[in-house]
Amino acid sequence: MKKKNSLIHFISLGLIILLILSGCAPSPDENDSSNPASNENTAADNNKTNEVENNYSEEPNADEVIPEEPAIVSNVPENNRHVFLEGMEALSNEPVQIEIPTDDGRTIQGYYYPGLYNPGPILVLMHWAGGDMHDWDVIAPWLQNRGVEPLRYGNDSPWWNPTWFPELPEWASFGVIVFNFGEFGLKESDRDTWVLDAKAAVDFATQLEEASPDQITTMGASIGSDGSPDGCYLHQLDDTSIGTCLGAFSFSPGNYLKNVDNFNFTYAETIEGLVMNPDAEKVAYCLAAKEDYDSPDTCLGAIQDKEEFDRYKVFLYPGGAHGMRLVEPDQFPIEPELQKTSLEIYLMFLEDVYQIELDE
Repeated sequence: MKKKNSLIHFISLGLIILLILSGCAPSPDENDSSNPASNENTAADNNKTNEVENNYSEEPNADEVIPEEPAIVSNVPENNRHVFLEGMEALSNEPVQIEIPTDDGRTIQGYYYPGLYNPGPILVLMHWAGGDMHDWDVIAPWLQNRGVEPLRYGNDSPWWNPTWFPELPEWASFGVIVFNFGEFGLKESDRDTWVLDAKAAVDFATQLEEASPDQITTMGASIGSDGSPDGCYLHQLDDTSIGTCLGAFSFSPGNYLKNVDNFNFTYAETIEGLVMNPDAEKVAYCLAAKEDYDSPDTCLGAIQDKEEFDRYKVFLYPGGAHGMRLVEPDQFPIEPELQKTSLEIYLMFLEDVYQIELDE
């Protein structure tokens, strides 16, 4: 009887041990590589882990466009970078023939010398009655400063000889527009339209895709010296115009342009409209020889209180040289007395207009 009871106890103990061991064994669903459900759950858990890790190590999308600040030309002094700022790729340096539409439906001919900067400042040059736009054929590439050979050298006049021109810093480059008043160089031109031609050239300059439309200036000789401020001022008065003409430079003005339509301003009135406007703050320079007919009085007649409005400056020369004949290396103003050539004074004007320094 005792043996039978011992056997029963032994069997019972064995069953208990087997039950305990079976409870500790893993479930057939757990860690079973042959179970698809188990594999999906494991893969999902691994993916979640990878997603978290990728949030910290993800590389930038190669197609994503990251905006950049405009690149600055490295050799431009910091105080000049507001004008000479590198943007889009510059155009070819070769002069381009252009056709400029006028407000009265005509078309005038010209050349455009692209500057290095795109967008960049544009200078509009206006010829005298003694010639045509080709009188600027040497001065234009000098201001463009991109190594372009002049279209022609003309005669032995000083403005055709660049050897005495002031040297520009290598980083200084302006876009330049020259044009013919009416049909100068082809046939007799009509003085009635010259004012409109001057305005059209300024309008055209502001609309160039590669122009900084608020950085336009004008320069002219004789009839162009009146057209220079006239074009600038008419552009300012036109409500449909874009951009800004910042200033006008004149060699020997004399109220030569005939008034058209409602434009009845003298040189003096035009200058006052440009310079004395407190919202505009334009700059104007006037050069004339003291014995050159009406030119000195025309310069002096604009803005009587020149000390208050120092944005208008007058330079008087000895003798009677007119227009382009003031562009020569051995003439210097005597009022005020200044040992600077007319082209050096023109660079002073550009410094005043653009608030830059060209004399390194």
